[in-house]
Order: sequence, then structure tokens, then C-alpha cells
Amino acid sequence: KTRSDFPGDNIREFLLSLRYFRIFIALWNVFMMFCMIV
Repeated sequence: KTRSDFPGDNIREFLLSLRYFRIFIALWNVFMMFCMIV
């Protein structure tokens, strides 16, 4: 038995990766805005 057998675990991992992805997109947007201003 592995931990990935539980559907809730997969959902939690997916939400965690989605959160990190959104943070990365936000940082990228801030970086692009900074480049446009400069």
C-alpha cells in the first residue's frame, strides 16, 4: 500500500502544486512589470 492510493492525498498534492504554480506566476508578473517600468 502506498500513500497515493488515497484520492484525498492526490487532491492535496495537486492543490499544493497549484498554489506554488500561482505564486510563481505572480512573481513572474511582478518581474515583468518591473522590467517594463525600467
